[in-house]
Amino acid sequence: MESRPPLTEALHRLATITPYFELRHGRAEATRGRPSALLRTPEVAAERFDEAAAALGTAERRVAVSWVFLDWAARLWSVALGTALLTGRSVALDPERLRFSRDDGFTVLHMAAPTPGGTPAGEVIDGHLAPLVSAWGHLAAPGLLWGNAASCLVTAGSLLGDDAEPLVAAALTDRRLAGALDARTHRRRSCCLFYRSATGGYCGDCALTARD
Repeated sequence: MESRPPLTEALHRLATITPYFELRHGRAEATRGRPSALLRTPEVAAERFDEAAAALGTAERRVAVSWVFLDWAARLWSVALGTALLTGRSVALDPERLRFSRDDGFTVLHMAAPTPGGTPAGEVIDGHLAPLVSAWGHLAAPGLLWGNAASCLVTAGSLLGDDAEPLVAAALTDRRLAGALDARTHRRRSCCLFYRSATGGYCGDCALTARD
């Protein structure tokens, strides 16, 4: 049986896939950006929503909220699934230890000393997404946000390949994702609203487009 790589080596490997799989780590990352727990606060969340609205060319708050949630969920799922696939456990994504910054319009994740955590669903949904749905659910429909979460999960898994399918399937059994996607096609049952932005269109799994 092939031995599993150390967590730090796994993170280096994942960073070569796409920037969404990158978690910058090391002593220098201890003070980069801000703790991700601050995204739950109205002030920090509003900064991100305003930035997204300007980039998307939209005056609809719910569109900006959806986009910020999508971006965050995609990065978390990528790192959590990738580390679970390579090491057997997701990297721990404690919201007080996981930090984020913005670099030329892109979100960057930082952590000083990564440690093994639990399951991808536990780290991502329990640690981050559920609190954000609670905090932002009055600005965008919770069902829309959970649809974003499920869609990002499937996309991240597809980039990791067939070996990640069991991890994706396990995460999709979480009650908060139940019903968010068609079980056979993984087509969404809700829309992320990207089509309502000045720069957007319809996603490949959109609920509004014609079915095959």
